[in-house]
Amino acid sequence: MARTKGINIPPSCSSLKDFQNKRPYTGERKGFTLLEILIVVLILATVMSVVYLGFASATKVSSQIKVESQVYRSLRTAIHRIVEDLEALHTIPNSKYFLKTDKAIKVYLKVAESGDPEEPFLSFVADPLVAFGDEVTDKGPCLILYALRPWEGALLLTRGVVPLIPIFSKREDILLTNVKGIDITLVDKENMERKAWDTTTELQKDQLPKLINIKVTIDGKVFGYEDITLEASVAPKAWFPD
Repeated sequence: MARTKGINIPPSCSSLKDFQNKRPYTGERKGFTLLEILIVVLILATVMSVVYLGFASATKVSSQIKVESQVYRSLRTAIHRIVEDLEALHTIPNSKYFLKTDKAIKVYLKVAESGDPEEPFLSFVADPLVAFGDEVTDKGPCLILYALRPWEGALLLTRGVVPLIPIFSKREDILLTNVKGIDITLVDKENMERKAWDTTTELQKDQLPKLINIKVTIDGKVFGYEDITLEASVAPKAWFPD
């Protein structure tokens, strides 16, 4: 073994330079290995995937809640409109003239059991507050017509207004879209439930039910969740003017 300035050089090394080249490196490393970089990238990708999925899920839930809230608001408004109209049931002066019938009747209320889109399922004479844009004013007795109209594979709930006194023209407004069904149950004075009512017939002439139960269902498939149903009840009392 050669010796150079206090350094023992093994026989396998011919010189000090050769010995220095073969010495193991004992200082600090100044970088990462490829494997370490790949592990860090994999961990970051996993964390970002979890964060993205959580954010996407929260966004979807927030969007569904917002849509559902809007549907509930529209449904409550429509139900409130029907209830207010029924509460405003009105006696009919000169009913033969106004309704073009041969029978004089005090009140007019007709609930049809059939689902014919050409015919209203609910019609009656009332004295409601009829809204036209920003204008809300008492327009006098009107024939109110609620119907379900087919539209793009769904049903529209519409409200028609026909003036008995020609102050304004007939109109029909859409109250709800994507209606799946409407169920009306009427309770008579003997607490019997009925699905139809007609005050122009001898059996129910000038008689109003004690209670009208209304259930409206919105098709939830359109919005990606279950059907939405809202119910309301009203005890109609015809208004008798002095």
